[in-house]
Order: sequence, then structure tokens, then C-alpha cells
Amino acid sequence: MYLRKTKILFFALFTILLTNACNNSYYRKEELIQNNLWQIENIKEFEFSIDDKNSKYDIYIEIENNNQYNTSNLWLYLDSELPDAKLQKDTVMFLLSDDNGKPYGEISGDNVTSRFLYKKDFTFPQTGKYKFRIKHGMREKDLPALNKICLEIEKAVH
Repeated sequence: MYLRKTKILFFALFTILLTNACNNSYYRKEELIQNNLWQIENIKEFEFSIDDKNSKYDIYIEIENNNQYNTSNLWLYLDSELPDAKLQKDTVMFLLSDDNGKPYGEISGDNVTSRFLYKKDFTFPQTGKYKFRIKHGMREKDLPALNKICLEIEKAVH
């Protein structure tokens, strides 16, 4: 009985350590899109702090849409506010499906989750608080069938 409990405890500790070792996530935040309708004036904001300006990070943007999203791509406008209040702007386009409408992301029921590498081995230029603001840049002012957007920052693994 004692040996069995020891094996179970060892397995549980091993699983916890392995899970923590495989998780490089430094920051992750999901923003739900109200009523699955992303209005152009609805800016999603993400705020986080960087303590080490010498570390390298991978920045991901994750989009969840449902099967009613009828466009193969998604344009996003990204504003990054640095700790010294300087603003950096970027425009990116992500492909959500191929020409035949087959999604590139993971399908779960009626939803598709697509994860995109926005910046690889990125070094933040300053320590302090950063703000990322994301809004869609599509022609339609109200973009239907989008459920949520997520910003994830992971410590880069070499």
C-alpha cells in the first residue's frame, strides 16, 4: 500500500513538473468579442510588464472564429505603447483558411482557433509596462463570426 501511494505521488509530481517545464508562457490574455461581432471602434487592449530587456520572446496572436466567418483572411492594426509612451504601429494580415474555405486552425465543433506567430525572438527595448491595442482592419465596420482574440507572449526557446 505504501509503495502504491509513493508511485502515485511520484507520478503526480512528475506530471506537474513536466507541465510547468513545457509551458513557456510569460503572458496570456484573451479578450472576448461581444455578441461575436467585432465592431471597428472596439479596440482590444492588452497590458503587461517586462522586467528583462535582454530576454527574447515569441509573440503570438490567437483568433477564434465560428464557421460563419466567410473571409479567408483577417487584417489587424496593432499599436504598441512602450513604457516611455512612444507608440509603434503595425499592420498584419493573417490567413484563416485556404482558397477552398478549409480552415488552417484547430476545429472544435463550430469554432476554429488559429494561432499566428507575430514576432519571433523579439527583444523588448525597455523594461516597464507595455500596452498592445488591436483592432480589425477589414472593410466591413462590423465583422461577424469572431469569438475572441488572444495575445500570448512566450519566452523564446533555443
